[in-house]
Amino acid sequence: ATYRFCDNERVDPNEILDAHKREQRSRVRDTEELLVISDTTELVFPRHPSKEGLGDIGNSTTDLEGVKVHSTIGVDPQTHRMTGVIDQQSLIEDQQASTKHDANGKGEPIELESEQKKWIRGDRQASDWLAEDIRPIFIHDRGADAFAFYREVTDELDAGFVIRANQNRCIQTPSGTDGRLIDWSEDLPEQGRTSIEIEQGSGREAREAELIVKAGSCELLPPKNDPTHTEPVEVNVVRIDELGEQDDPIQWVLLTTESVATFNDSLSVVESYRARWTI
Repeated sequence: ATYRFCDNERVDPNEILDAHKREQRSRVRDTEELLVISDTTELVFPRHPSKEGLGDIGNSTTDLEGVKVHSTIGVDPQTHRMTGVIDQQSLIEDQQASTKHDANGKGEPIELESEQKKWIRGDRQASDWLAEDIRPIFIHDRGADAFAFYREVTDELDAGFVIRANQNRCIQTPSGTDGRLIDWSEDLPEQGRTSIEIEQGSGREAREAELIVKAGSCELLPPKNDPTHTEPVEVNVVRIDELGEQDDPIQWVLLTTESVATFNDSLSVVESYRARWTI
């Protein structure tokens, strides 16, 4: 029955999601801010006898066909409870043709300039859906670390972000000197220490991690190979380093629009990033 339902031409996945989003409005209407969290999962169907329209999700060593589903959800910043799904993109990639597109339900596929666009597309959907008096804060992992993303959010959306840095990008420090983000953040002043519970998974044992919290501010310089961006982006930075000897110690460099003036401010940024695990 489920297969027949999904295969029915009159069934529109976007309409199903719209009904869910209408109900979700009642769960977010009393909030001033909402954490908007996105991530991508890969769906493969190796044993399914009948399949078509899948894309390439393998690499140089594996040949796999499937779909990348990029989901965007809302999370209450106080309780860290999920409010619901806001957007989903079914991404199909043709690695030989170097093209990527959103399957777009049962409509015409939407070609994407790059897979990087999935982050800002999901965030725009969330920003447009939320009431004007609710401020979204986008929470993403390292995949969203792109200068164009920061520029677009700060220039065009009334929103905040907490993004884990992936690149040791060029910056200008408050003293006016040039530097590299990851290297510079290592020497930031310590604000305090905290601990978090790390769950078991991916060969990692559960443990309580003691963390050093550092914070500061800098300007991200535009990439030299991208002439469309000429102005820097001001960000606050929270750096987390785990104490003790660990095989895979925690080290996060979080870029954010949110205040890091006090230790509690920085802890709030860390907790917002940790809410990403909800997805």
